[in-house]
Amino acid sequence: MFRRRRYKVKVIFESAIRLPLDLRDPSVMHRIRISGFERGLAKHGIAILDRQLRRLSLNPNDILIDKKTKLVKDLGGHPLAIIFCADAIYDEGLTVVTRAVEQGAGFYREITDRILNVVALSEKDERLLRILSGCRIEAPRDAIASACDFPAADHISNLGRQCLIEIVSPSTIRLPGVLRNRFRFNDLDIDTRNSLHKHASRIYSQMAKEYPSRANTNKGSPMKKAVKGKVSSL
Repeated sequence: MFRRRRYKVKVIFESAIRLPLDLRDPSVMHRIRISGFERGLAKHGIAILDRQLRRLSLNPNDILIDKKTKLVKDLGGHPLAIIFCADAIYDEGLTVVTRAVEQGAGFYREITDRILNVVALSEKDERLLRILSGCRIEAPRDAIASACDFPAADHISNLGRQCLIEIVSPSTIRLPGVLRNRFRFNDLDIDTRNSLHKHASRIYSQMAKEYPSRANTNKGSPMKKAVKGKVSSL
């Protein structure tokens, strides 16, 4: 803010979250998690992609809505990632871009490198993120910690402070959408993957007993799958 006053530059924030603009000390940092255009906001991410395609003289209607929805979802609705995605479609074609996102390669790798270059991840941090990538919905924090072969509580808290893990509720966490294809669950050894299945199934079964109304849904619901231990398919 002190630079804004010095150079007389107007700074405009657009956010649904009230920002602490009354801070007098510029050294004070207040980290706020801002979600991307995913889940219920995916239509806005698709709108950004459409605008960027038009900027490049490409017709957005040439790409099926299902494919655009999947791209936005796989990029976590990250606005900058969506812009780079449009540029990559222009330069490399839709097929190459889709494959790159699914495989965590190409332009997608470059984007996530930029995100991760500002933090120092330990081997344990990366292992924890790979474990969490096995859950496509929010996962019990205890299940993730139990699947680790090291004390994970401090690592989870630290990754949460760095916005590399989303704290969804007092008991559940998830991987930010834009990092979902960067950390690969299948890169883990089979014992670790089975451990996550076992602990998640146990905890979700306990949750189903404590909150029966949440488990009393159709057979394909996340709760039903989790109770059966199908974590990787959530």
